[in-house]
Amino acid sequence: MNALKDLWRDNPYAVAAVVIAPLVFGLVFAVIWIFARGGDDAATVAQAEEQQARTPVVVQVASGAEQETPAAQSGESGAAAGTIAAQAETNEQSAGGGGAARQDATQPPAEEPAAVEPMPTLEEVLVTAIDDSTFRYGTEAERGAILPIDNGIVPSSGPRHATSWELLLPTARIRADIVSLGRTPSGALGAPDNPFVVGWFHLSANPGEVGNTILAGHRDYEDIDGNIGVGVCWELDRVQIGDQMVIRDAEQSIAWVYEVTESTVVDPSDPASLRYLTHSTEPIITLITCTGSFDSKTHNYSHRLVVVATLQATAST
Repeated sequence: MNALKDLWRDNPYAVAAVVIAPLVFGLVFAVIWIFARGGDDAATVAQAEEQQARTPVVVQVASGAEQETPAAQSGESGAAAGTIAAQAETNEQSAGGGGAARQDATQPPAEEPAAVEPMPTLEEVLVTAIDDSTFRYGTEAERGAILPIDNGIVPSSGPRHATSWELLLPTARIRADIVSLGRTPSGALGAPDNPFVVGWFHLSANPGEVGNTILAGHRDYEDIDGNIGVGVCWELDRVQIGDQMVIRDAEQSIAWVYEVTESTVVDPSDPASLRYLTHSTEPIITLITCTGSFDSKTHNYSHRLVVVATLQATAST
């Protein structure tokens, strides 16, 4: 070490050339090497970024499927556009072309509406053809209100009570107009003021509808002049189960054909008889008239004859 100090004191340049020059050279070489490696790293980073830009970007959608962004599809945009255009043309042709709305391929074709069967005619539905010459009761309906308004009889004549319906019951030889009926002052079902028509209780079901269509007619009568005669339901007791009765609607040119399912006599004072005046879940007719013994003091019959029929068919007339 002392020799080195003596050498530095006697000849400093020689010491600098031997000792300091290699240190300086090594330092310079290290700096150059570091910058050279840094440049390589920058080039590597730039290359990596360029590679990443060319790599498809994946986007996670709600369904969990992977889709490419439009930038990732740029290399296939021409083919994809051609495919989409071809598919659009195919869809348009399948939808009828032109400006027609395109139908979703996943939707089943619309079903064609079911064919509506033509309504049968009344002649096709009837078991026995109607013979107008056999009808006897109901033919004098034009005589109007000839009965006194008491003892259950309510106003039923005139335009406001008229309907477009007509009852035909061949077994009982009835062909009669149907008029609208209300209640008596006591709340009971009224009877027509004309003995040659059939009354329809206006709070009951319309003919042909689901429910109980309640009809009433006189068996016989004594008019305001004291004349006695037979009413529209004089032969209603001839009706049997299986017989047909018809209500024709002149306005609609249709007819409802019913089949008799019950014919019975009831005591109007028996609460069980009220079931014939209640609602039905089926389209039925309940036709009521008087029967039994006649009380001259009360001008009333002891019982009621009830005929029930169920709708069988609707026909054109």
